[in-house]
Amino acid sequence: MIEYLGPDREEKEQRARAYAFLKLVLVIIIFIFWTILMTVLFYPRLQSAYKDSGLEPLFEKSASLSYSSSTSVTIFIATENGIEERTIETRRRGGDIYHDTIEALLSDKVDGKLDLIHPSVKLIGLSTERGICYVDFSRKFLDSKTHNGITASLLVERTLCAFPAIEKVVILVEGKRIS
Repeated sequence: MIEYLGPDREEKEQRARAYAFLKLVLVIIIFIFWTILMTVLFYPRLQSAYKDSGLEPLFEKSASLSYSSSTSVTIFIATENGIEERTIETRRRGGDIYHDTIEALLSDKVDGKLDLIHPSVKLIGLSTERGICYVDFSRKFLDSKTHNGITASLLVERTLCAFPAIEKVVILVEGKRIS
């Protein structure tokens, strides 16, 4: 005589997998219907809020502007006659205007400019906080020249203090403040 004891273990696992799959499909279907319902109910409100925000003309304006790869900066250079202010066209280097200005002071060739700042100097970093600009240079900055009392530090300070937002400049060499 054969006695039936119910479904075996394999059959139970198969039913459990099928049940789990059906639950997943049901959750996905409910999510899709919920998304459609919310879109139908709230899309008109979102659309009118977007129009009322005034963002659309702003996006259109920014899309029409072209990105310039150059910028105009004002630097102070040492010449035979002393310190002179020059406005030059330089390439954008990806930082803010302060960064671009110091990079131009370090590397751009300007007629009559004395190369007081050592040519191997690299700008490590530049940050501003509460009107103080912290400029960090590589160690070669210490090898910069002096001409008639004009130092590389003075040129950096004058150049950055020409910005209204900068009140003081702190020069660092590889993270350490110089006097």
